Amino acid sequence: MLRELRSVVVSTEFQLDTNLMSWEIKALPYPTIYVEFGLAFLMFFFGCFYFYGWSHEDENTKNLILASGPVPMIMLFIFWIGIVRQKTCYHYRFTEKGGEVDYWLHFPKWAPWVFKGVSISAFIVVTTIFAIFPISLLSLVGPAGGMLIAARLLFSWKNEIKHRKFEWNRFHYVVIDRKRKKIVFEGFPFFFEVFLMEDQMECFLEVMRPRMPLDTTYVEGTWKR
Repeated sequence: MLRELRSVVVSTEFQLDTNLMSWEIKALPYPTIYVEFGLAFLMFFFGCFYFYGWSHEDENTKNLILASGPVPMIMLFIFWIGIVRQKTCYHYRFTEKGGEVDYWLHFPKWAPWVFKGVSISAFIVVTTIFAIFPISLLSLVGPAGGMLIAARLLFSWKNEIKHRKFEWNRFHYVVIDRKRKKIVFEGFPFFFEVFLMEDQMECFLEVMRPRMPLDTTYVEGTWKR
């Protein structure tokens, strides 16, 4: 992922300053436990529904019930993997002046090719349907148009790299969240999150404390947005 950072232009004042610490890390940008509890409950519900289908006596509806269980479970699993557990890559750099981060969503290297394949497949499906059933043009023009727009967006998708920076004297309130291994600088209306590896916490605190304002308040606990 570091090679992707070549396209990011880092400010001159930070480039010329002394590099104190720098690292790259993948992390979940938000707590997921409550969403995962909800998904687990739904998975359990559809699982029970599926097993109920095997004991259902009416053959006319048995297959429908059996199909109504796995399909939502597969969709929930995809939602859990693709959205809830979607990690973000962070590349941090801290200097005498402050800190900066480049961050982007974590996707496998082959993800852009998959998105392009899906968009091309969608275009082929729509054009084939209209070629075989031209009479359906008026009734499907809305959904088909939306599908083609989505396919076009997928085809031109790029994993955007975002950039943020701050100076040490910008914040006067710091939350040390050891449970999630991160430190948050707070200052209304902005905040700056620093995700750390387990063995980096004390080292980063030693770098940070002498450079923060003297009236900075330090709080240890779980940080909430």
